[in-house]
Amino acid sequence: MGINFLNTGDYYAAGGQYDKGRKSGRLHAQAYFRFLRLVVQWCRLIILYSFLVVIVNCYSTIKLPSGFKGDYKSFVPETKTAREWKTKGFMELGKTDFQAVAGVVVFANVEFQDSNYYSINVQKRFIDNKGFLVYFQRDLPLEWIPKELLGKETKEIVTFDEKMRKVIFDLGERQFVYILPKN
Repeated sequence: MGINFLNTGDYYAAGGQYDKGRKSGRLHAQAYFRFLRLVVQWCRLIILYSFLVVIVNCYSTIKLPSGFKGDYKSFVPETKTAREWKTKGFMELGKTDFQAVAGVVVFANVEFQDSNYYSINVQKRFIDNKGFLVYFQRDLPLEWIPKELLGKETKEIVTFDEKMRKVIFDLGERQFVYILPKN
């Protein structure tokens, strides 16, 4: 009985007997290393995907116009419940990209219906005309607004002086004035 040096994995070097245990151990080791290689490849893909998501999000953040400062004031209590703004249209402010909007804000939750309020704002088209950036906003109690104005369209309560860039919300006894920025 001689030693087969061409296929030493199947024989003991000394005795030439077939070693089933040694071969099956080697197969398990090969399968294990294939599995580890697959895990490493998946980890690389996950890391690459995460890196790409971070990079894309960094470049897709919204850049506000230089010098932007929104003017927001609320005269109603803050609540964190769902609400719907029931505007009566909007008014384009001349040849600017600004528009005026006004309307009642209604809470979806019935227990907050007494907290409904009136909101006015001046906003500018932003992000390739897909959204708006609010420059001026006032949230007012409904008691401040005359009943006959609540159903009126925005065009009926807003006036705009294009030369002075002045927006006036005429709400009966109260007027709110905003001057559009130059940029």
